[in-house]
Amino acid sequence: MEEGQTQVVTFARNTNFALEGRAHCLELIEGHDSGRHFVVGEPGASIGRTPPADIALVDSEVSRIHCQLSLKEGALTVTDLNSTNGTFVDGIRINRPTLVPVGAILRIGRQSLKHEWRSQREILQHEEFERELKKARSYVEGLLASTTLELTEQHRHRLDSASDQFASR
Repeated sequence: MEEGQTQVVTFARNTNFALEGRAHCLELIEGHDSGRHFVVGEPGASIGRTPPADIALVDSEVSRIHCQLSLKEGALTVTDLNSTNGTFVDGIRINRPTLVPVGAILRIGRQSLKHEWRSQREILQHEEFERELKKARSYVEGLLASTTLELTEQHRHRLDSASDQFASR
């Protein structure tokens, strides 16, 4: 990269491709946090229940370190790491390094991830959308919390008034 250029790094560490370059992505289509995207770069990625896995999936049926993703000659492959519940590609349990074609569904525990081939522009647009959605969610939650507090105060005032009226009888 030339001096003065901006480098954008997504979920995958060390992902390096031109603005119109393409990358392997996994979209979580079923499970906790559906809609999340994970970019798989040259170093590959491990999938498990908790860090140090590169992709952590919240699911008791996912092993701590469940499987390993790697890129071989530009193709995405997955290797099960002796997980308890297995790793599946398009519904078939794998027992050796297996190609994950674009469009295939990778099933890990109760989580399903779809393999996509996306441009960096699409990835950046999705990440911007997710950031904006997170801001909007936070704003709405703040409004709801404020409204709930106001309603609670109004109810408390009404209860106090009703209690005073009852006591004066």
